[in-house]
Amino acid sequence: MNPGKLFEQDFQNSVPHYVYLYRLKDCPGWVSACHCPGGASPRFMPSNDYDFAMFWDGKFWAMELKSTKGVSFRFDCLRSNQRSGLLSANLIHGVTAGLLLNFRKDEETWWMSIKDWARIEQHSAKKSININEVRQMGVQMEGWRKVTRYYWDVDNWMRNWE
Repeated sequence: MNPGKLFEQDFQNSVPHYVYLYRLKDCPGWVSACHCPGGASPRFMPSNDYDFAMFWDGKFWAMELKSTKGVSFRFDCLRSNQRSGLLSANLIHGVTAGLLLNFRKDEETWWMSIKDWARIEQHSAKKSININEVRQMGVQMEGWRKVTRYYWDVDNWMRNWE
């Protein structure tokens, strides 16, 4: 299993039983056997706006989870439909939308609101955001390794959310 899927699985296992968590299903794509002029192939691949929907105590989180072995995330790791879907969700009263960013090398996981991500992306000449920028803008989700897998204190993070 790839590290991103392991991160998603560990996150799911960290969410308390009294919290509603739903993993939106990934849809398989297909490519047609016919060939279009110019060598292009028609494609169809529906894509979710985010990975998880979470609800607890009157609060709703729309979350996209990303994991990297490096110290930065390229802005294009978030597809345009994910960016717009998270920004749209964030407009609704009571909804918090953003990214849960896992830096495997530093063993740190940070929550960053989609508003902050989009603002930095829009005003930066760079093509990526590094861990130091995320540390300044984000909220760390405390976690620890249980032998080989991780556990995050999702309960504490939710209770202290503003």
